[in-house]
Amino acid sequence: FQSRPFSYKDPFELVFVEEILRDACNTFDLRLKVYEPIVDSSLNQISVAEDSEANRLVPIKDSLQEFEIQVKQSLKCLTNMLGNEEDLLNLLITEKAEAQQKGRKLDFGKHMK
Repeated sequence: FQSRPFSYKDPFELVFVEEILRDACNTFDLRLKVYEPIVDSSLNQISVAEDSEANRLVPIKDSLQEFEIQVKQSLKCLTNMLGNEEDLLNLLITEKAEAQQKGRKLDFGKHMK
């Protein structure tokens, strides 16, 4: 997930949220790239070995389940934030600052459904 060139006109909060999402996606992607060869190798070794060797998969299974929980929690957090108008309105840091500089109140109506 590559960075796009940002303009100084881009609101801070947009750049901030986008970079957090990019970092999370890159982190998850890197972890998947680490897990893939480990899982493949373990499965290949076990398929040619005895069934008693299957217990070697338990730590991998546990680690993958923990990773799954982290991904689901991240997705839930993002989904909750994007589904909460109040949270989204609180992200309008740049627009609030510009309105305050001009001595006006921010018109939240244009940002609501």
